[in-house]
Amino acid sequence: MNTDAADIHHLIARYPVMGDLGKGTDVVRLYTAEGSLELPDGREARGHEALRELFREFHARLAGDARSSSVRHHVTSHSSQSAGNDKATSTTYFLVTTAQGIDHWGQWEDWLRRTPDGGWRLHSRKVVIEGSVQGSWSAVAYPMN
Repeated sequence: MNTDAADIHHLIARYPVMGDLGKGTDVVRLYTAEGSLELPDGREARGHEALRELFREFHARLAGDARSSSVRHHVTSHSSQSAGNDKATSTTYFLVTTAQGIDHWGQWEDWLRRTPDGGWRLHSRKVVIEGSVQGSWSAVAYPMN
């Protein structure tokens, strides 16, 4: 694995651990200053302040719903491709569990940018939920058509 691929893989792996631990501010630091996150319901947060607010709201919603206790994002398959010297794309499959068991699964579609120090940050992430367990937190929060 080349250095860029390893750095991107490490970035992707850090994201769910920090998020599951409620460290939204640390997750925001994984984004470029103008980075964005698009949720399955179409809402989008762009820029660090909007991302911080989105993560605050998200963790407050989780805390208020017994179905979402002990949320854990399990990252499975991951693939990244160069899109030039300072850009890359990445697709990562995930499975989310709670204290109730499997909640939902899907993929992250990412665009990444190289930082001036040579590292990588998320420039945009689209969360795609491909399925959820009936009655789960995700099924209620993001009903599928």
